[in-house]
Amino acid sequence: MHANRVTLADVAADAGVSKATVSLVVRESPLVADDTRARVLQSIERIGYVYNRAAAGLRSRRTGTLGLIVSTISNPFWAELVNGAESKFSELGQTLLFTQHSESLAAQKRQIEVMLENRVDGVLVVPAVTTPLDQLARLRTAGIPTVMVSRRVAGVRAPYVGSDNRAGARRVGEHLIEHGCRQIEFLGGFAGSSPRAEREEGLLAAVATTRAAVDVTSTPTVPSREGGYEAARNLIKRGTARPDAIFAYNDDVAAGVLAALVDAGVEVGTDIRVVGFDDVPGAKYSIPPLTTVNSRPALIGAIAAETLLTYLADGEADADVIVPNSLSVRASCGCAYDGRVK
Repeated sequence: MHANRVTLADVAADAGVSKATVSLVVRESPLVADDTRARVLQSIERIGYVYNRAAAGLRSRRTGTLGLIVSTISNPFWAELVNGAESKFSELGQTLLFTQHSESLAAQKRQIEVMLENRVDGVLVVPAVTTPLDQLARLRTAGIPTVMVSRRVAGVRAPYVGSDNRAGARRVGEHLIEHGCRQIEFLGGFAGSSPRAEREEGLLAAVATTRAAVDVTSTPTVPSREGGYEAARNLIKRGTARPDAIFAYNDDVAAGVLAALVDAGVEVGTDIRVVGFDDVPGAKYSIPPLTTVNSRPALIGAIAAETLLTYLADGEADADVIVPNSLSVRASCGCAYDGRVK
């Protein structure tokens, strides 16, 4: 392998570490453990990586500040994601400039300008719903490396990190069909948002592979407890046409659904089965405990942070990272549950 063709990615793969860690080693950072440093240095020598100090000198003219723009931390999912990213940034000695747009395009536009004014080295962004291309292009034009988190904006040339929405939703659909559900309502989430579209696709994929006659209806709402509560109340009014299962877009929506069903005297898990998405800390304490997809938001935040740091270190973006998830089965779907928090 020719030395001038060897990249940080090659060294990282050989040493079994991230590109960000390799970058810290070649920059002689004290943040790397001795055994990890030794392994990276051995890989560098073995495959012939040559550190370009001239290019590194240009890249080192930085503020040490990174930006994070999210929707709102009132939703525990976003709060956990922020914690995951902040922990990774702190671990590697970076300062975080954090803002939340609350789905306001005007607020997001201002926040992007704030990032530019503060000369951040890079930005993690959860784009507001219906974000226009020119808002995120503003960062690209300014030469600010950007990573999209949890939501995609079509046409934006930037890496993306998020949960495997399709696989998680397909798992939900298969589980509900195994319970005998034949009328499934997919409830919540902003119309047009990429996670909602992917989760609906996953649910429909599960239905397409079963011989049973399963009908899926879909109702977008604001992804909040209030949105879930009002939408569930309307579903209950259908009488005999109401669904036998509700797949909530996220756990906040599911919490509202559970409250509406209890208020209406509906037996959760028997009359109507309920499943959420995210597995935020409060999900297992709901009544009944919520069956939900564990999307691992803190891990998503940490991986997004490392992806951005790698982008900065190597001058190139990693491919999209889709984080695997799993189904946390509790009582709201009708499964037997021993009452222990888990």
